[in-house]
Amino acid sequence: MRSSQTFDILHSSNKTDLEGAAMNIKHISGNTYCLEDKSINVPFYKLDDRRIILMDSGLDTDPKRGELISLLEPFEVAAIISTHAHPDHLGTNQYYQQRGAKIYMPHFEAGCIENAANLKLRYSLFCITEIEKFFPHILFKADHLLDADCTSVEIEGHEFGIIHAPGHTMDQICVMTPDKVLYLSDALLSEKECKFAKIPYTFAAVLDKATRKKLSGIKAESYVLAHGGIVADISNLIDMNEKCFDNRSDRILRLIDKPMTMEDIIEKVILEFNLRQDVDVYNFRVYERNIRCFVEFLCDSKKIMPRVIGGKLYYLTEK
Repeated sequence: MRSSQTFDILHSSNKTDLEGAAMNIKHISGNTYCLEDKSINVPFYKLDDRRIILMDSGLDTDPKRGELISLLEPFEVAAIISTHAHPDHLGTNQYYQQRGAKIYMPHFEAGCIENAANLKLRYSLFCITEIEKFFPHILFKADHLLDADCTSVEIEGHEFGIIHAPGHTMDQICVMTPDKVLYLSDALLSEKECKFAKIPYTFAAVLDKATRKKLSGIKAESYVLAHGGIVADISNLIDMNEKCFDNRSDRILRLIDKPMTMEDIIEKVILEFNLRQDVDVYNFRVYERNIRCFVEFLCDSKKIMPRVIGGKLYYLTEK
């Protein structure tokens, strides 16, 4: 499985540091708890002394998957509220669904993972056979679909708030537990990620910006970041995220000093950001996907223009 390698490329310059800590259970408030370590946080809500509801289900790498399952052995997972269709958030969905857990998931995100052909909508740079090879563990059908207009979901008499937060993916959600703990999923990078992420991923940066504005008006007792711990306030973090994405965009913009193809831009970004060059096809496609998102944002912002010159697509600034 590849998610640990991909996590290194997407989020940090120090994979060892991210994966070094053992997972543990932390109480947040009321019936809300969190499985946490340096790579991932998985909040859960206790229905009673035996049964719980997960919010996402962790990394799909074998050590982390086994560690999460082991820690949760005293409990029965009754349901999982999955925020979006990325492998590091769906690691044990199949496992618990086969044991009776019901999966709740945004409609579009659930559609992406029903089969390999659908998942190609999310991973368009991968061919079908690569998707079948790399992602079979996240192909399943959700039990309950959350529509775009839903603001809450009731599970066994307990109401969870649903905040639609597109940007990182098209139909990502954040989840508010009955204890007023807001799980942000990947709607915000942590402080550490803002400082050290080389090319953070976003599906559409313009939607990300709108989501950050939306989150600034939502109050909770605590906030859980998928990759960065638990915080009491997100005001400064929202500002850090804005500066992080603007900084990466500006750096890439400065590299486009003449008409350049996407391949030209990718090559210069790899050198400028000191990304590893000795990677396989899988990880290079991740490079391309992440860099392309910033190029598209620069187009949306009218800072660069796409032009066809001599049968090739170039990006250029108009001065």
